[in-house]
Amino acid sequence: MSIHFNTVQATGPLAGLQRLGNLPAPGQAGASSPQPIPKDDIRLSQEARDVAATTANDSGSLSGVRLDLVNRIRAEIAEGTYETPEKFATALDKMLVGFGAS
Repeated sequence: MSIHFNTVQATGPLAGLQRLGNLPAPGQAGASSPQPIPKDDIRLSQEARDVAATTANDSGSLSGVRLDLVNRIRAEIAEGTYETPEKFATALDKMLVGFGAS
């Protein structure tokens, strides 16, 4: 009698995790570029724009919202430079540490 395993699967809290797309493993170089990420689109009602305009203070900040940072990140997302394999690998590493994996 012989037993053949086609795949090895994780158990416990990591059982549902799978590597996404063509991203390299943390610290691994040379993998092909990930596929482009579809762009999000947001449309605010006139009422929402009016509320934002009336609550903005003199610096253009909405109750602690750093508009300079928001605008920079928006520009990076629009240019496709915000999400990088390095940022994804770092986030994944932090998430795995949170799950108790090392």
